[in-house]
Amino acid sequence: MQYWRGPKQTTREAPQDHSDPGIGLPKCRPGPGRKLDLEKEFFSTIMKLKLDLINEDLAFRFMVSSTTASSVFITWIKLMSKELSVLIIWPSKQQVKNTLPACFKKLYPKVRCIIDCFKCFTETPCGLNLVAAFWSEYKHHHTYCGFLNIIEQYDEVMADRGFKIKEDLMMSMAKYCIPPTCTASMQMLPSDVRKTSNIANVRIYVEQAIGRVKGFIF
Repeated sequence: MQYWRGPKQTTREAPQDHSDPGIGLPKCRPGPGRKLDLEKEFFSTIMKLKLDLINEDLAFRFMVSSTTASSVFITWIKLMSKELSVLIIWPSKQQVKNTLPACFKKLYPKVRCIIDCFKCFTETPCGLNLVAAFWSEYKHHHTYCGFLNIIEQYDEVMADRGFKIKEDLMMSMAKYCIPPTCTASMQMLPSDVRKTSNIANVRIYVEQAIGRVKGFIF
């Protein structure tokens, strides 16, 4: 397994098929040996994911350079993303409809999904395009979020007021379901109070799911 050094360089350095005896082996310059075995590399990746350790900390713990610690983490994340992607399932609209809890069927039968503010903070990216893509107005920090890429037409998305994605959902012809807003100088109408209460009651499902993720122990 090679360390990830970007798509172009990694592809160029990928091993070739030399099963044909007519093809000679390429001449490669000898390089430094691997600092960690695969088990320790995987363990360092899990430690970074679970404990949010910086590369310098991992480098000290495993007695490698911070550059090596970074390369190990990126390489294993790429591998895990490819191998474990089959475990991430986005149910179809019909599957969601068939498994909606009773409270949703009564109040919000067209809801496709609920989103909340559980995100992973990252270091500030170097490129300006990545900075713009990773910035979260809700968290005021750089985060990952690929949620909008999987929204389909006429989906109904439930969230709280902090998610400023109404315009993005409109571009996908999706509906945004949030609690009504109210200024400090105005009192909420009875209908808005009921709607806020209804949304809070059904959003408990996603809050419970997030709690299970946060409390998960490797």
